Amino acid sequence: MPGAVGGGATARDGTSGHADDMATIAFAPAPARASPLRTSEPGRPAPLGASLNDGGVNFSVFSKHAAAIELLLFDDVGQAEPARVVRFDPVVNRSYHDWHVFVPGLKPGQLYGYRADGPFDPERGLRFDFEKVLLDSYGRGVAVPAHYSREAARRPGNNTATAMKSVVVDPSTYD
Repeated sequence: MPGAVGGGATARDGTSGHADDMATIAFAPAPARASPLRTSEPGRPAPLGASLNDGGVNFSVFSKHAAAIELLLFDDVGQAEPARVVRFDPVVNRSYHDWHVFVPGLKPGQLYGYRADGPFDPERGLRFDFEKVLLDSYGRGVAVPAHYSREAARRPGNNTATAMKSVVVDPSTYD
């Protein structure tokens, strides 16, 4: 399906990944066990993509088959690990097939990507891989690291340092 996340996600530790019905932002590199930095709000399913709102950014992504989604926030395009990770709670941060979260304090220029977990069933067109950083298919900007590697995206293993990242943009600044 166009614009769908088709990458990989149940929480690896078997939990829902939520704290008091809110997604949690945590430091990486160990997102599943990282300590919370601050909480986010449930967000809205529309519009899809990253949308600037009052005091932050709403993120929404479509995935019919994902079991879990993480929003990865980066401070630099070539970072080997995200600076912060927001785990989407499937009860609070999912409306039908749209996964969504609002992160206060973010501004235009914020670099981000997603991780998705779910079934790996190539015969059905499902190839989730939780190690891969995914671009926002509804994103309006892309940053390419100096050591970008299409090959790293194709082979097994983490591609965080060499993956393109989506960029939050302010559409009101367009000509």
